[in-house]
Amino acid sequence: LQAHQLQVESLAALESLLGSFRLLASTAKPVTAPTRPAREGRQNGTDHEVREPGCTILLQVEKAGPRGLVRGTLSLGKQWRVQPDDELLSRLRERFGSASVALNYQ
Repeated sequence: LQAHQLQVESLAALESLLGSFRLLASTAKPVTAPTRPAREGRQNGTDHEVREPGCTILLQVEKAGPRGLVRGTLSLGKQWRVQPDDELLSRLRERFGSASVALNYQ
């Protein structure tokens, strides 16, 4: 987001959009996922990690300053994890611009 998009109205719109797709803590259960092939000597075949369901929301903020571009990243807490959905992405792109919204899987 550009700094001018951090106005109260824009943040309220973001809160509203994300709120419709938030995962409820009572229904979101952690997922166990394989991380990599087992190293020699492991007995169970793979290593596993517990992952939170849904997606973490990261806001990358940019502002032009007297010494150049200033950038920072804000990570919204677990209570703002969302279920990735085409409708959510479409609404975010409509509100904040196509170039401002990305979904990254890891």
